[in-house]
Amino acid sequence: MPTPIELLFGPQLKGPLMTEASSSNDQWAGQTAINTAAATATMSTTIVNSDSVILFNIQLATAQASGTRIGMRIKTISSGNYFQVETDDGIKLVTNGVIHWFIMPTS
Repeated sequence: MPTPIELLFGPQLKGPLMTEASSSNDQWAGQTAINTAAATATMSTTIVNSDSVILFNIQLATAQASGTRIGMRIKTISSGNYFQVETDDGIKLVTNGVIHWFIMPTS
């Protein structure tokens, strides 16, 4: 049996976390495109619940000297259906991006 990449040593996890993301209605990790002129994006999955911990980040191309910060937050969670993210200020994006997300069930 091969040695796992991630090893648990007491309270610390040493090594990279890896997962395979598939495109299905019960996926728990993935990436979703967010288009120019959009302020929200919807991720459909039956795994999400109102008590789920959702980790996500957004990948965008921005001008280095623009000085603008783009914050995103969870807008809506519909248990067993989908969740939505939106920009903090509700202003639409000026460039295409990708949202990488991961759901950790809590119960």
